[in-house]
Amino acid sequence: GLIQQFRDLQLNGICVVLQNSVFINLSDLCQCKTILLKHENSDVMRAGELIRHLKNARTSHARSIWHEPHAHDAAVKLFAQESRLPGVELDLLMRGPEDPPLDYYITVMQRNIDQLKRSAQQ
Repeated sequence: GLIQQFRDLQLNGICVVLQNSVFINLSDLCQCKTILLKHENSDVMRAGELIRHLKNARTSHARSIWHEPHAHDAAVKLFAQESRLPGVELDLLMRGPEDPPLDYYITVMQRNIDQLKRSAQQ
């Protein structure tokens, strides 16, 4: 099933930067080390936090930033620009259609798996 496909991605020990805490369960499933940029309800990141996260990402050899689709998050954009890490857009179904088709969840999760596979190959 989907859970096994996420585990089979072979991301064990790879460090990734998470836009917010929404991605923690997925990163645990993939056995990634993580750097959490912001807590879910936080809109702002102080300059000192940004610098600390940038240093941590460099020393941990972070490979990418996992973020929500169409993230208009200024802190994530600034972090991506400064760190030069590629973004991986993952849809954790926080928003979606009111009346989705029956296979919507499976389709979206499969798209996430494909995104993570491509990211791991870079």
